[in-house]
Amino acid sequence: MAVHQLDMKLHPSFKQNKQCITLKSRMWAKSSSSKVTVKQIRDLFNEKYAAVAGKGKKMPYSMQNSFTVSGLPDGLQLRQPSRYGTKQLREIWDARDSIVILLLSS
Repeated sequence: MAVHQLDMKLHPSFKQNKQCITLKSRMWAKSSSSKVTVKQIRDLFNEKYAAVAGKGKKMPYSMQNSFTVSGLPDGLQLRQPSRYGTKQLREIWDARDSIVILLLSS
């Protein structure tokens, strides 16, 4: 793993004491870029639903008898994104290209 040392130039006392900050850049980049948010999943579900129901439509979580969702990771059922844990959010995000919503005829 690459470790980078950065000289602190903003405060003179850092230079005088020859202190530096060690930043493990690879670990930082991985943790910041791999976080999947509830908003991302909510937007994903809304986008998928709007594609079949009409522009601007939001996912009606309370009306799940009017549509089906396939392609969710094994063991996961559709629910409000805020009710998923971080691992489940990541699994859904990784499967986003496989998720399909079909409207049921009334």
